[in-house]
Amino acid sequence: MSEIDEQRRKVEELKKKILEQKRKASGGNTVVEEKPAPAKDEKPAKGLEELAEERLKAEAEEARKVEEAARRKAEEEERKKTEAAKQAPPPPPPAPKPVPQPAASPPTGLEDRIINAYSEVLKVAWEDGVVSREEEAMLKVLRRTLEISDKQHQDLVQEMQLGIYLQALVDGWKDGAITPEDSERLDMLREKFNISAEEHLRLERQVRREILKHKA
Repeated sequence: MSEIDEQRRKVEELKKKILEQKRKASGGNTVVEEKPAPAKDEKPAKGLEELAEERLKAEAEEARKVEEAARRKAEEEERKKTEAAKQAPPPPPPAPKPVPQPAASPPTGLEDRIINAYSEVLKVAWEDGVVSREEEAMLKVLRRTLEISDKQHQDLVQEMQLGIYLQALVDGWKDGAITPEDSERLDMLREKFNISAEEHLRLERQVRREILKHKA
């Protein structure tokens, strides 16, 4: 039921109550009083129903105006938002997703070749048991160029020194006995390479076994 219909219903109920009160006041007899005829220039008084309808129309018109004002306000706000969105700078593009990097591959044969090349240079530098200042400077430059770490360098030097000393033992014992010259050279190398007496005896026994094995 609309608001206008509800107001009309209330007006009808009010009219019924007024008529009921009039009937009670006149003792149940309906008396129709003659009203004086209105003057020519006087307009007849409006009934309650007409007044109610006019009031309802006025309220409906006021409600329509309020609704229209609210609609215009909403449209104006939407228009301002649209213009502000057009004037605002575009949002920055989303950051690209990080590309997964492949796992580091294990060292290839290139590293082994670099180590072997550096080891050969070390052998040449230490062949006579002494490394000069010029040779040491060249080795430092070569280490930086080949990216050889200090630990790798020390391990290679120790391995190379043992190899040189072992070869000197083989050369000394190949004829079955150590000559004074061979003994002097071995003593010099043992001192330069910091080879202990125990290590010397171990290497010497190994060399003698190999030589005897080949002669057998």
